[in-house]
Amino acid sequence: QLCERMQAAKELKIQSLHCWPLDFRNWLLDQKRPFPSKKFRRDFKLFRQHAPNWMAGDVGFDYQGELPVPNNILPTWIIVEAKLEVDSHQSGRHLKPVMQAWEDFLANERERIRRIKGASLGSFF
Repeated sequence: QLCERMQAAKELKIQSLHCWPLDFRNWLLDQKRPFPSKKFRRDFKLFRQHAPNWMAGDVGFDYQGELPVPNNILPTWIIVEAKLEVDSHQSGRHLKPVMQAWEDFLANERERIRRIKGASLGSFF
């Protein structure tokens, strides 16, 4: 849902978005499997075999062993990559509202997750 909220927030000026949970959902639905997955380990293992190449670096694993990461290891964090619609020929001042929109969005997400899970997302979020 994070990816969908990001796409819906027009003030973030997102031109394109790489977000593997969204791709995972779409892949499951294309495979006529339920989302959320009722058999996450199996489905995630299959998805990784068919995932786009960019996804390999965007799934975080708490794993210190040899690479590649074994298929039985579950993701523990994600990287979301977004390209923004900005005019590179204007001064940096026009970016201030976009930067503030991102700060506000991330603050709201952090608070939403804390309310739901009681978790801390660390300083990066």
